[in-house]
Amino acid sequence: MRMIDADMLADGLKLHRQSTDQKHETDRQWAVGYNAGLERALYSISYAPTLTQPNEPLSVLVNDEPDREYIDYICPRCKDIISQRRRGQRMETVYKCKFHDNCGQRVDWSDPQPYCRQPEGEEGA
Repeated sequence: MRMIDADMLADGLKLHRQSTDQKHETDRQWAVGYNAGLERALYSISYAPTLTQPNEPLSVLVNDEPDREYIDYICPRCKDIISQRRRGQRMETVYKCKFHDNCGQRVDWSDPQPYCRQPEGEEGA
C-alpha cells in the first residue's frame, strides 16, 4: 500500500476540468459528464478513511468474560491474543509487549479497551 498526498492529488485533478462552454451540445454534455466524474473522484478522495500509521500505538483490547478463568489481552490490529492472565492475578505479572510480535503493531497498555467478539458466522463482515 502506498500513501498519497490527497490534497495534492485533488489539486491536480481540478486542473483537468473541462469548460462546459462548448459550441456543440454533444461536446458540452461530454464536458459536463467528465467534470461530474472528476467531482466524484474528488469527493471519494476527500472522504476516504485514513489509515493508522504503523508506528502509532493503539490501545490493547481486553476480553474479560466473567465465565472464563483467563482474561485475554488482544492486539488491536490483527486481533490475536498477545497475553493472558488468570482472574485474580496481579497485572504487574502480565507480559506487556511494546510491539506485537506477529504483526508489528505498537501497543498501548495505559488505556485498555473492551473487546467485543463478532457473533458466530459474521467474520469478515
